[in-house]
Amino acid sequence: MRDAIIFTALMDGGYTSGRIEGFASSIGKIPIIDRHADRNGNKEDMDPAGARRYKARTTVERTNSELKECFLPCKLYSRGKRAIFQIELSILMLDIKKIALHLRAEKEAKEKKRHNDNSRLPQLQFGAALSCLPIFIGSNSSAKTTSDAE
Repeated sequence: MRDAIIFTALMDGGYTSGRIEGFASSIGKIPIIDRHADRNGNKEDMDPAGARRYKARTTVERTNSELKECFLPCKLYSRGKRAIFQIELSILMLDIKKIALHLRAEKEAKEKKRHNDNSRLPQLQFGAALSCLPIFIGSNSSAKTTSDAE
């Protein structure tokens, strides 16, 4: 098994400090910090590459927040394998929830598309039937049938 090499230290504005940035740099990490705005409301923008990397942190934070709010008790009263089991079970439940939401969204998108396609079809069929209607009326009212011609 290969270890992953992490080159960045992703931090929010609470970690804005020269000492923290210096420490991250000293251990070979590139500090990426989402800085707070100053008193005048000016905020230093992140470079595009750093912003893309920072998105990973916000994804992890949202996931941790949802695990805590929805699937984990306020306090774990167990240790060791039992605590690990509870955490892994909550992660599995979160995965099931995300998959179910994704499948539901796909199903709704397909139904919406099918509804939109079906709403067009009757209009096309109705329009085609109307364009043929005068031919049928005209042929019945003004033209002689084969039995009348004989």
